[in-house]
Amino acid sequence: MNIVFVKHEGCCNDFVFRVPDELVPHIDKNQTVLVNTMHGLALGITQTNVICGPGVQDIAIKTGAYLPLKSVVGFDCLVLKLKHLNQIRNVFDSVMEDSNDELPF
Repeated sequence: MNIVFVKHEGCCNDFVFRVPDELVPHIDKNQTVLVNTMHGLALGITQTNVICGPGVQDIAIKTGAYLPLKSVVGFDCLVLKLKHLNQIRNVFDSVMEDSNDELPF
């Protein structure tokens, strides 16, 4: 198992995420990553390099993580594109909330 500590914007806590083997060579400290959380996809900044080895599950549990760990699903360019898509979605959601509730369908 591979893990990394990630901090989300506006949050003071670090959270532990599983890093799939194919992403390990691409994840570094202080990198923007896309992670799957209990609330859906979210952006975060890695606080550590990837930690590998037989004791990583113990580290995750000792820091308060819930098993099974959620995963890192993307990094860098993909993350930035998704961030912009999320901003567009937020604008769309805002417009829809302000619109008339009497839709013809």
